[in-house]
Amino acid sequence: MTPLLKYGVVFSLAILIPLLFTLWIMPTFMVLLLGAILLAYILSPIVAWGERWHCGRSLSSFILIFVIPFILLEWLITILPQVSDQLDTLIQHFPAQYDQKIAPLLKDYTDLSLDWAWLSAQLSHYSLGSFGLQWFSNLFELILYALLFVVIVFILLRDWQQTVMAIRQLLHDVTPDSWNKEIDLLLNQMGDAISRLIRGQIEVSTLLAIYYGLSFHLIGQLAAQTGSLWSPWLLLGIVTGYLNLLPYIGVPLGGILVCVLGLMTHQLDVLWIYPAIIAVITLGTTVDHKLLTPRIIGRSVKVHEIFVYFAIYLGGALGGIVGILLALPVMAVVSVFVRYFYQHWLAHRQCEREQWSVPIDFSAKG
Repeated sequence: MTPLLKYGVVFSLAILIPLLFTLWIMPTFMVLLLGAILLAYILSPIVAWGERWHCGRSLSSFILIFVIPFILLEWLITILPQVSDQLDTLIQHFPAQYDQKIAPLLKDYTDLSLDWAWLSAQLSHYSLGSFGLQWFSNLFELILYALLFVVIVFILLRDWQQTVMAIRQLLHDVTPDSWNKEIDLLLNQMGDAISRLIRGQIEVSTLLAIYYGLSFHLIGQLAAQTGSLWSPWLLLGIVTGYLNLLPYIGVPLGGILVCVLGLMTHQLDVLWIYPAIIAVITLGTTVDHKLLTPRIIGRSVKVHEIFVYFAIYLGGALGGIVGILLALPVMAVVSVFVRYFYQHWLAHRQCEREQWSVPIDFSAKG
């Protein structure tokens, strides 16, 4: 093994072992930190664009992280009472609708009397008080983590250029001077890999947003027997497509929102829309897993689709939803490291083969 490879392996282990130990000791904080770094990397070009328009980096970061989300939150608060009223109406009428429309169908197909009284008796076995207390504590913890995440993203965005230069300078200081060009090349390759991955994920989500938007819009128009070009079904379909950025949970979450919209709009008067929603989501998920993600994401990060699914599963096991979000970017960075050292190893092996392939003249006299 060449000195370059030896030093590279030792230096990589010196970074990887403390990182994994910290991830094991404080998994939630490390996942939040990695997620904040990724989000700051994505939003940094927007802040740089604001700087070109004579808007300071601190002000641009503050507007992007605090002001715009606050405006969206205010908009959600204004429409929340209307949604709440419709949900209250739905909850009041749902038991009677269920007994009239759903229970007879279930009895015909399963020969079981699964009416609303039976469901209520089953639900009464669970302690709603303890569930509510646990939900409240989880919500409080989520708010604290969200505030910490937002503050970290703001700090990174504000000092992004200085942070990148400091990391680059630190790597130059702790490695031989002859490594400077290699380190800069490796950092550029990591940035390019993450950029390709982000573009690939946005491309997949955009295709799915078009598919879900048009499909749900068609279902909504057929159910309402109208022909308008815009509807909440179209909006929720687009949102469902971009929720695909949360692998495995984003699209089902969007499907639940669409089903709630169907219940709020038509209650149980038009039953065929719910199997249609399930069919649309099943087809879209199948096409995504079998065609879009392996080809587009795998091509973007230049790895086999098996490693893509393995990274998503490992990220979910370590960090939950945030870990799933970070799985592919981390895999892209790791693939750059592995490919870099593997190429150096092949070059070293080639030099050894050329050295041993030189013929030895045994007839020469010493």
